[in-house]
Amino acid sequence: MVIVFNEEIREYFKLFHEQFHDVVPLRQISGRVTNEQIIDAIKKSLKAKKNLLPEIFGYGDNPDLLY
Repeated sequence: MVIVFNEEIREYFKLFHEQFHDVVPLRQISGRVTNEQIIDAIKKSLKAKKNLLPEIFGYGDNPDLLY
């Protein structure tokens, strides 16, 4: 699945950056992830006030990572 860079995902990337002073590391997330999955993970991170993306997407443990 390819991530579609629309206004909704851009807004969540912006919110993520504002909260965590970092970008969403797309190169470390599987290419099979959908916009909805990324947005859901960002929402969970924002709610928890903690970057949960590594836990949710398993950085380093996924053989399908894009580098």
